[in-house]
Amino acid sequence: MKWTEKEILYLNPVNRFNEVLDRQNINRNSLKLSKKKIEELKILSKFLLFFGEDIGITEIREEPDFLIKTNGSIVGLEVQKIINEKPKRTEGLWESVFERVNEQINQNKDLPNFLLNCSINKTFSFRSSEKGMIADQIYSIVKDYVERKHLPENPIIDKITKMPHSYKVAFPNFGAWWVRNLDISNLEHSIKKKERKISTYIKNTCDQQWLLLVIGTNWESSYEMDLCIEKELKTKFNQVFILENFSTRLFQIK
Repeated sequence: MKWTEKEILYLNPVNRFNEVLDRQNINRNSLKLSKKKIEELKILSKFLLFFGEDIGITEIREEPDFLIKTNGSIVGLEVQKIINEKPKRTEGLWESVFERVNEQINQNKDLPNFLLNCSINKTFSFRSSEKGMIADQIYSIVKDYVERKHLPENPIIDKITKMPHSYKVAFPNFGAWWVRNLDISNLEHSIKKKERKISTYIKNTCDQQWLLLVIGTNWESSYEMDLCIEKELKTKFNQVFILENFSTRLFQIK
């Protein structure tokens, strides 16, 4: 398999998202999108910056996720994350908790802007039904830390690192883990999963269809690219890309 890799310098993801929306004349305040679609749009904004001015968003939709215009042609683009399902279940609980924590943080106008890296106690666990209670406890811990510069004794967070930032956000840190390489079976499974719907994508939009696969978050459920994969992929998609989201690397595999 011949890999084509592109890489860009790290930019603030919020600025990147805003830059692409501005370039495409998309009004952020008028967007009424689901959380999933906003996440896909952020991924697409990173993807588009690899191509400079020669590509743009035509439509935000479903099946496929977007229509884009490149070199005068309209192309359907579907976005698909590749994740390890087992750790993702636990991560999903923590993501939900910290979404609630960040909502409370941003509702408190008295708190300054910051980025908080919260090291989670690995022995701590909770049930899904307890998410609201845990979020309230973490908000109280975070608020106390920001206001008093002191981490109160608690069973959830072992350490907090505070950095200056342009807005208020806290995120969980689970320490080091072994990042798995993306293997050919996971890659083929993800492509085939979307390929089952390609006739629908074409019927709904146009003949040219691209697939953007996304790996490389800062969670254990993620994968990183394995450049040693040597197999020609057969797919009905006209072009297939893999985006390492966290490290901002793009690979074209077809």
